[in-house]
Amino acid sequence: MNRLRTMRHDDDGVALVIVLVFMLVVGLILGAAVTKATAVTDSGISLQDRTMAQYALDGGAERAIQLMKTDVATASVANPATLCTAPAAAPVDITTEAGGLTLNGHAVHYSCQTLAGKTANQNDPAVTNFAVVLTDSGSDALTTQSGQANGQSSTCANPAGALKVGGSVYFAGDETDNGATKRVIVCGGDLVQSSVTCTDAGLAALTNVVRDPGYLKACTEETLATAVPTVALPQAPTVDLGATFAPLTTPLYEDIAQSGDTCRVFYPGLYQTPPALLTSSHDGNYFVSGLYYFKFPNNNDTLNVQSNTTVTMGDPSKRPANDATASGSSPTCDAMSDATAMADLPGLLPLVDLTPINNAYFANGGVEMVFGAHSKLSVAGNMTVNTAPTPANTAWISLVAARGSTQPGQTAGSTDINRGYTAYSDLNHDVLSNQSASSTLIINGKVVAPSADIAIFASNPTDGVLRGGVIANDIDLGASVQGGGLAISAPAFINNPAPPPFRTVRIVSSEPGGTNTTNVVEAKISNFSPFTVTVLSWRTN
Repeated sequence: MNRLRTMRHDDDGVALVIVLVFMLVVGLILGAAVTKATAVTDSGISLQDRTMAQYALDGGAERAIQLMKTDVATASVANPATLCTAPAAAPVDITTEAGGLTLNGHAVHYSCQTLAGKTANQNDPAVTNFAVVLTDSGSDALTTQSGQANGQSSTCANPAGALKVGGSVYFAGDETDNGATKRVIVCGGDLVQSSVTCTDAGLAALTNVVRDPGYLKACTEETLATAVPTVALPQAPTVDLGATFAPLTTPLYEDIAQSGDTCRVFYPGLYQTPPALLTSSHDGNYFVSGLYYFKFPNNNDTLNVQSNTTVTMGDPSKRPANDATASGSSPTCDAMSDATAMADLPGLLPLVDLTPINNAYFANGGVEMVFGAHSKLSVAGNMTVNTAPTPANTAWISLVAARGSTQPGQTAGSTDINRGYTAYSDLNHDVLSNQSASSTLIINGKVVAPSADIAIFASNPTDGVLRGGVIANDIDLGASVQGGGLAISAPAFINNPAPPPFRTVRIVSSEPGGTNTTNVVEAKISNFSPFTVTVLSWRTN
């Protein structure tokens, strides 16, 4: 019995040791678990904070994009865009929130840097300052003759026989090498096509209309409504100076003869039949500065400047110094001025009310022609259309094919039809052409013919010069080999070239004093409604 009691007493000691070992093991396990749980919690908090910081950086970049988009969307001449408007060497902080944009407890700053392109301001004349605008939404509104430059690599500095256009070019429809069979180089401007019809693949396939290095060949959101300038015509004259004009027995003009040659002087107003031009090589024709409304009723009615015929429109003494001029053949016409012609007019018609002529006369010089109904102009001889000094950033309008109510470049209530004109309707013929191998056509102002076709020939010794640019439905540029006499350009005194379709920008979003992480975004921002933003890359550094 005593031995049994002794053994039981010893069992109590062993149990205590087991309990102590168990408590030690459990304590170690619990300690490790608590340490692990604490570490996981800290790691989770750190990961969550980094995620929140990333969201904040994304928000900063998105905020910068929105600010730049709004900046250009609301820009005007009076209130121009201000945020990174042109290429710069370094980024500019554009953060608008004091202390930074705070998101998820992180204050971020954002900057922008324009890499290429520039902004455009609404109603700025530069927006419409294209050398060529073609309104035809179909294919191949531009056509050329084949020649040695076809398929050759050439630049404006080394054209190799290609045709050159000075300033930006706008296509409303697709252009292909089937139309432009001779190379055309867009010099000093961008080549753009309306995004309604444009694809990158289509533009890449167009190899015979190219732009000089450093300029864009791209789709644009700009519409014809903004690409075409607003042109408001004067009220249409109503007295027909081409009819028999009492007390004369002929239409109204005056022949002035000196030293064996004659200059026939015409006065501004309405002509419902083509003016009777002198066609002898030693004579000339002078059109006094003013508004000429040609309203010929028949398809074959044309103001035809025949071979050996010389026409000067507008006072040469008042034209700007940069206007070009064709060589004349009549010393009397070359010496003519508006002052001389208008001084003779009262004596020529002492019994006639000259108010209609005076209302159409531009005392500051220059001629503006409006072709309505079936009227057309064809030049096989020599013709110069002079302009007049204009306000800053304003292009002189030399020729208008009277527009229907839906044609661009007009405002409600003051369309050409509202002003008394009949819309140009001879859509089967060119409103303007000089398809002659020996003609000289120099129009120093802008040609506005959005519903009409134009054909310009320029091959030595032929000159085809449209120095204020051209807006047409279709245009044919003819030059079999060399086109050195061709000069189509936008007015250089208006911010030339027209603004590009978009800017390429870099945006950097960072957290000063926080993480070293930054978001870098590169994107294209359209200059025109709906001001689309195309993200090119979005990376975290």
